[in-house]
Amino acid sequence: MTALPLRRRPVPPGPIDDAMIGFIEAHPVPTTPFDPRWGLSRLVLGPGSIIDAVDSEDRRVAVAAVVDACSNDANAAHLALLCLHPDGDADALAAFLLAEAEAITAAGPRRRLEIDAEDLFADRGPELEARGFREAYRMHLMRRPLDGPPPPVPPLPDGLVWSPPTEATMRSQHETVCRAMGPVPGASIPDFESFAGRARAMAEHHGLILRGDAVAGFLRVHPPQAPGGEGDVALIGRHPEHRGGRLGDILVAESLRRLHAAGAGSAALTVAAANDAALALYRRHGFSVSETIPVYAKDVPVA
Repeated sequence: MTALPLRRRPVPPGPIDDAMIGFIEAHPVPTTPFDPRWGLSRLVLGPGSIIDAVDSEDRRVAVAAVVDACSNDANAAHLALLCLHPDGDADALAAFLLAEAEAITAAGPRRRLEIDAEDLFADRGPELEARGFREAYRMHLMRRPLDGPPPPVPPLPDGLVWSPPTEATMRSQHETVCRAMGPVPGASIPDFESFAGRARAMAEHHGLILRGDAVAGFLRVHPPQAPGGEGDVALIGRHPEHRGGRLGDILVAESLRRLHAAGAGSAALTVAAANDAALALYRRHGFSVSETIPVYAKDVPVA
């Protein structure tokens, strides 16, 4: 049981300590948004953007972060809940995290704070609206079974080739992701060094379509944690100059091929509910909407 009031324990500079990582791994939320050790080092502007919530007896009850080091067209930060203790006071914790996230955002460079209405914040629309949040957009979670081999991957158009990420393509890959994803609701793109470091560490999860060293299309998949589990189509897109070239169908088909080869029993992805073209693309490849998540946003004045 949580001993109130809650407070934020300062996170020291430097590497994230093993005790915090262990707590996150022991009490993850179902939709943990990123690898915690990497994300808490690279997706936030510093330790002051991490909310290490403890109760009055100094017991850790949750860890969250204001993702404020990524770029997007809305100049928005995003409150990401990583874990919470199952015996915590959910109402008190939700109010505490909202207040802390608003204060962190007001002190930083972003002028808008976004929150997914899921996990701890599911069904809290009235509470969010009472604090000045409004529903900004919705995200669909789509799924597709992979109990059999997916259809073959169509051939690439002349002049295009598949490639893993390399040092020669890294800058173009980042620029193409920024061009393709920047306007998309819910997208946030790390700075080049963070992006490149992650791509190097997970090269086998990435696929690029190249014309020379220029990236025309990209994908990233996350294989299932166990055979027969769910794999994730984490990122997919193409450079705006290649619109109309059917690269979307090729990228989705290749993503499904990779996940099936990795032993996935199903595939999942998230897409903005307003993105009609992407929804039509994914439906052509057997995906259907399994859940819709409202995203609330609030303009935050400078502190």
